[in-house]
Amino acid sequence: MAEIHIDESRWPLVVIEWPAGTITDADIEDFLRRSTAQLARGERFGSLHDGVRASGLDSKQRKRMSEHVNLSRALLRRWHVAAAIVADSAMVRGMITAINWVSPPPFPQKQFATRAEAESWLLGMLEADRGSSASRPR
Repeated sequence: MAEIHIDESRWPLVVIEWPAGTITDADIEDFLRRSTAQLARGERFGSLHDGVRASGLDSKQRKRMSEHVNLSRALLRRWHVAAAIVADSAMVRGMITAINWVSPPPFPQKQFATRAEAESWLLGMLEADRGSSASRPR
């Protein structure tokens, strides 16, 4: 079983490392459970998905990811600032496109060739969000 590693140690930057091996339905459910917990924190955050090694998700798993986005749309819009995806595989990029086609993300999302580029963009998005949040009336 390949584990989807989620690192929250640099919150509000969350790094998700997708494994090279087969991802099981249980892996997906664990990932979605942890994603829901992130939303329940009630704090703005951004996610960096390092999927360079990922082998992709099967159709059932893509459907489950789409369902999660649809069910969590309001919370994602409120708390998820942006997502940066690192994927050099055409298969992984196609999988992301398929999920987004069924359930467009309610936040900015961009794909990158390198983790450094992805992190730089995402940190900029988080900084801009902090600046706009500071000027919002409470």
